[in-house]
Amino acid sequence: MQIYKEIVKDILDNGTLVGNRTGMRTFSSFGRQYRYNLREGFPILTTREQPFKKIAGELLWYIKGEKNCNYLDEHDIKIWKQWTNPKLNSIGPAYGYKWRHWQSSRNKEEIDQLKNVIDNIKKNPFSRRHIITAWDPAYLPDESISPIDNVAIGNTALAECHILLNFSVRKLPLTESLLEDANKEVLEEICQDLIKEDKIEIPECFFKIDLDDKCDREICAQVVRDYIREHPDDDLYTKYAIKRNALSLLLYQRSWDVGAAGGWNVSQYALLLHLVAHVTGLIPYEFIHSVGDVHIYEDQIPQLAIQIQRDPLVLPKLILNENVKDIDDFT
Repeated sequence: MQIYKEIVKDILDNGTLVGNRTGMRTFSSFGRQYRYNLREGFPILTTREQPFKKIAGELLWYIKGEKNCNYLDEHDIKIWKQWTNPKLNSIGPAYGYKWRHWQSSRNKEEIDQLKNVIDNIKKNPFSRRHIITAWDPAYLPDESISPIDNVAIGNTALAECHILLNFSVRKLPLTESLLEDANKEVLEEICQDLIKEDKIEIPECFFKIDLDDKCDREICAQVVRDYIREHPDDDLYTKYAIKRNALSLLLYQRSWDVGAAGGWNVSQYALLLHLVAHVTGLIPYEFIHSVGDVHIYEDQIPQLAIQIQRDPLVLPKLILNENVKDIDDFT
């Protein structure tokens, strides 16, 4: 991801050197927002190794909504080990536990925020209330004791970093929607019908066009767009099953360790966006990452200086199992 190089350079050029609870100073900036267009590929770092299965594994652990770390152990994911209470094998009621088991003080019932959001996206897609929160002051750790001791008394081991998820559904313009993978077959159908009805001229290269190729798909979409501009057709939207509703996710993260988790967090929540879009029948569109404190630790700088000299590779494409219909059924 080219944007990662820009993030690192921005922090090193414009950040302030500050101390913090860890004892290792950071170069820190405050208040940044980054946007990832999922049509350009799945956002994952290609300038260093990224263990996609472990990134996905931690997300699936969140989705399970568990406090214990058994699932992480089963999949050899050790990123939480140093903060895990060994007796309880738990980091406390953090992240996914709050997504699926929010403790309501009003009626003492648990609220499954993730399920509610998915259901509401299906029923009322254009609502502005598709929100999941992981920030609950009642369970924040006491900083005078260790993370492990905090878990023992019912707190989280650490205060959550990624704390607010806001999903949003937008209707894409027709031409833009035709460029989406979800509309590849309907684009071909529209082009073929317009050709048969002598409504458009056949491009010289049309029968050589591969709609799996982004540039070729743009050629077809351009032909359809030009025709529609000259001959507005209200029936086009009902005659063809064009998917136009797209899902975006805005994540607010209060603190972001760019050196350690700079790629991990982006890929993880882009993946969550893909999963929710998949089970709600929407087009995964844009991941927006809003961050409070963006920082790099001093001891990370030598490695990052090497990393940002590398040229990013082409982003990969994410393919999900079409048979999965429920968020809890992904493995």
